[in-house]
Amino acid sequence: MLGRLQRVVLALFITLVSGAMIAAIPSFAQAANLGTDRSAPQAAALSWHWSNQGTPSGGITDKIGTVTVRDTPTSAARPYAFVQAGDGNLWVNWWDGGAWQWSNQGQPPSGITAGLGAITVADGPQAAQRPYAFVRAGDGTLWVDWWSGSAWRWSSLGQPGGWIAAGVGAITVQDNPQAPQRPYVFVRTTDGNLWLDWWTGSAWQWSNQGQPSGGVNASVGAITVQDNPQAPQRPYVFVRAGDGNLWVDWWTGSSWQWSNQGQPAGGITAGIGAITVADNPQAAQRPYAFVRAGDGNLWVNWWTGASWQWSSLGQPKGGITEGIGAITVQDSPQAGQRPYVFVRAGDGNLWIDWWTGSSWQWSNQGQSAAGIVTGVGAITVADSPQAPQRPYVFVRAGDGNLWVNWWG
Repeated sequence: MLGRLQRVVLALFITLVSGAMIAAIPSFAQAANLGTDRSAPQAAALSWHWSNQGTPSGGITDKIGTVTVRDTPTSAARPYAFVQAGDGNLWVNWWDGGAWQWSNQGQPPSGITAGLGAITVADGPQAAQRPYAFVRAGDGTLWVDWWSGSAWRWSSLGQPGGWIAAGVGAITVQDNPQAPQRPYVFVRTTDGNLWLDWWTGSAWQWSNQGQPSGGVNASVGAITVQDNPQAPQRPYVFVRAGDGNLWVDWWTGSSWQWSNQGQPAGGITAGIGAITVADNPQAAQRPYAFVRAGDGNLWVNWWTGASWQWSSLGQPKGGITEGIGAITVQDSPQAGQRPYVFVRAGDGNLWIDWWTGSSWQWSNQGQSAAGIVTGVGAITVADSPQAPQRPYVFVRAGDGNLWVNWWG
């Protein structure tokens, strides 16, 4: 028989072992890794990463655009980055759901002379998103490489009244939330006009949008604006004009109008991007257009809900050498949208100016192991419609590879 001291020691040992075993057994939520509680320890472990995506044949010579693709309305958003390679072809670096892939998309008969943009198109609210990549071909025409739902196809969309000088932006427009998305592609022609090639629902049509004072000099960005979640989407196209001002060509709901937005201190030296911001899921979308000004700062021309304002957002270390893109981020489907603007700075690093919910902050993202040569594009990725959006920023590095700076 055990002595009294031995019995006490044995009881203490059993208590300690049992407690350790119970502590080691995860709760159901931990075991299932549900990921619904953003305050859980796994959420705190999220951080920024740099990843080398490799390169297509001949390296990357030009950016085309970045998008995310959902196979169903409830599936994860999968990143696609389109580039032109040294072999002259269009290539896409895309996430198949389990791994990154490079795919050779070929080229139009006269080759590719410039990238114009990328979008996704859904034929209805329950349909899969289908990628479209637009390029200017060697014969001066607009071409699109698009996913039909079963195969990739190249299609010529012709050209406007003048030669296409540059792309301005590509968007999709919905007449109502239940309607199919219709592609709109804006280009600048050599006569200084803005032209639109748009899908009516049955055919492609070219429309001359005219020009602002002094003609269209450079693109800033194209977006759609909804006055409420049930309203039709209305296109807005921001450009820098020959008079040095920011101008917007926008659809009022019944006609197109050009509006002079003026300019920030020192004028506009480059466009960076345009987005819409909704303060909550039921609020109206408000346009924001970002530019680099002559004083070296990042400026935003934004709609408060009652009037247009110019605001200086300062600059990162070494100033801004190139705009990479602007996006909005939602922490949940019920949250407001928060703007993020990515630039390459004079120190060679990627910098982000982002809205915390109460103020703007500059953050140094560093650079890839081979530095940054030029931006490719910025997108947000969500693992499901209910998951938080996570920023991804693609750049071309000094080693010729595609790199991505991503939050996850």
